Amino acid sequence: MVDTCCYELCNICEHTLLLDWDAVVEYDGERIACGDFRPIFGREEIEEGDEICSDMKSDYSDLCCYTPPTVPCNLCQTESDFLDTYSDVEVDFWGSAMNCSDL
Repeated sequence: MVDTCCYELCNICEHTLLLDWDAVVEYDGERIACGDFRPIFGREEIEEGDEICSDMKSDYSDLCCYTPPTVPCNLCQTESDFLDTYSDVEVDFWGSAMNCSDL
């Protein structure tokens, strides 16, 4: 049944890269977040290894994926917890306005 009913959904990012869910790209004439590709791939049943998947990786991997740091930023770490970061709060970072999620 698994071979008949299941498939591996296309993943824009190769195994060593992570998806930047909030990065915005132009797709099909609209601006969307890179995280929106997953439901699009699900609706269209785009499988890993398909030509469409390969084309999407070629077009969007550089814009949507990043290499995770070897030492992660601990901006929101307390003594006992890791807190979430507000993505839409703007702060001054070395003289430049940036969103907390971009730090």
